[in-house]
Amino acid sequence: MFERENAFYTAHQAEFKEKYFDKQLVIVGESLWGVYDTLKEAAQNAMKHFEPGEFSIHTPANDGMVIEIGPNINTRYPDAVMSEPMK
Repeated sequence: MFERENAFYTAHQAEFKEKYFDKQLVIVGESLWGVYDTLKEAAQNAMKHFEPGEFSIHTPANDGMVIEIGPNINTRYPDAVMSEPMK
């Protein structure tokens, strides 16, 4: 899970760091899907369109720190990024 997303980010890391240094990047497969100011905003918007496990969030300012939201997000981090639990 997330191999494609991580490979895509790594291939474009220098560009992303230059353009989006302090942003949160939502990556789906091999494409940049969205750019957001906060992790919460990135996760909430991505989860409106994708299931957990279908996207990852990268933070260029933190050397590409990755937030991988897998299928068990609700049980591990119930209040981390969602205002309502997933059903």
